[in-house]
Amino acid sequence: MGCIGERYEFKPPKATIGDNDQALVEANVSWTGEDNKEIEHKVDDPLQLALSQEPMNVSSNADNTLDFSVHDSNKSLSYEPQKVTIIFWKDGHKVASNDMDVSDMNSFQFKNPSEPGSYVIEVNLDTDNGKAQYVGNLIVE
Repeated sequence: MGCIGERYEFKPPKATIGDNDQALVEANVSWTGEDNKEIEHKVDDPLQLALSQEPMNVSSNADNTLDFSVHDSNKSLSYEPQKVTIIFWKDGHKVASNDMDVSDMNSFQFKNPSEPGSYVIEVNLDTDNGKAQYVGNLIVE
């Protein structure tokens, strides 16, 4: 994967949504980093972590985008996605779950929930380098 001399980033990518690249926060991570070093991060309550974040306002039933990108713009991503799942939670209950087509690698289209209210978005990224979970606090208007 890649060219000779290309520099890769071996940590989990950043996850953002929307045209304004609103960042999701990293929750649970089990990743193989540079030199096969394990990167482990455990959060007991990802939904609570999401609710502690600054809310992101989105329009109901509107198209939205999830993007994965490097932290260091001088490097390239070092993983191949195998599965990406987007889950919406409302009042502690799962209200929608979508497995995304991973052929596009780093950018995924999805619809916001149709009912207004407060939601948690959970993104699960499964790759050949490991797994990363991201969460965010959404206000659907």
